[in-house]
Amino acid sequence: IFVDDPLSDSKSAWIIEGFFEGNEAGFGGSTVAWDGTPKNNATFCQACTFGNANVSPYQTEQGFSTLPTNLLLTGCSDQTLTNSTFSVVNTMVDGFGTVVKGKVLQAESFVSLLSKPTEAGCHLYTSVFEVNFDTETGQANFTGLSLTGKQNLACQFVFTTNNSISAEQPLSNTCGITLTGCPPGLAIKSDDDNGVDLCKRVFWTVNRILLLVIIILFAIILFILAVTGTYHIRRRIKKRAAMDSYSLIPDLQERPNVSLVDILNDSSIPQIPWDDLTVGDRIGIGASGLVLSGVWSNRSNNGKEVENRDVAIKELLFEVADSLTDSMLN
Repeated sequence: IFVDDPLSDSKSAWIIEGFFEGNEAGFGGSTVAWDGTPKNNATFCQACTFGNANVSPYQTEQGFSTLPTNLLLTGCSDQTLTNSTFSVVNTMVDGFGTVVKGKVLQAESFVSLLSKPTEAGCHLYTSVFEVNFDTETGQANFTGLSLTGKQNLACQFVFTTNNSISAEQPLSNTCGITLTGCPPGLAIKSDDDNGVDLCKRVFWTVNRILLLVIIILFAIILFILAVTGTYHIRRRIKKRAAMDSYSLIPDLQERPNVSLVDILNDSSIPQIPWDDLTVGDRIGIGASGLVLSGVWSNRSNNGKEVENRDVAIKELLFEVADSLTDSMLN
């Protein structure tokens, strides 16, 4: 059934207990199709039954449809100032909100037309300004669109169908997009020659500055550790060298089995003349003798005083052997 009337004044049912099955429509609405949007389709058919064999390119579950009544747009979301491409999909629907598909699009050669923005400073770039509606999806897809303009500029451009098989005017809808901001790592730079704002890469971002500060601090810490370590190593080397130069005790790997006479007769052990020592106060006492403070006057071969060094002098309290000579004791 095709109804060339929106049924706006219909208050009673047209059909009662109707049965629809095995119907097929080439354009749309295998059971009932309206020229316009029905106002009271619920009362059109009371207690009606709709079978499963009603076939049509587009229709509701009951097999209802109308001619295209609206043009829907998807993809009209705000864009950044990066001049990146985006897509806008046009979809025609009928009075029931069903996507219009099939032969009706091909027979009437439905095409969506794109108009340029009318706002000053809003520039739309595209390679196509008209796209045919696909008969299978019912969509006209505009791809590769891009916009340039000033920050927070609202751009509007209109999509319009080339014709309508209904008595109404061609379908149209407005796509509104605002140009705003830049992605992370980019900053707004004004292009005065073209009157637009663009997103340019900024090297000194906050994150990069923080990273650089961290690297510098890490390098400073490494430098301080290196200098401190070098200082301690050099100090240890100097200390060891000084101990090797002035040490009076031989470097023995294990406890020697020697007597005092052996030590005094050992030519490898330096001996300090008693006259070069100045004995001071007692600083300690042990089981084998007293420990006294003193000063060692280290003299050169010509007898000239070279250096005075503070030393500890141990005085033995046990009786020495008879084999000790006077030169050993003095």
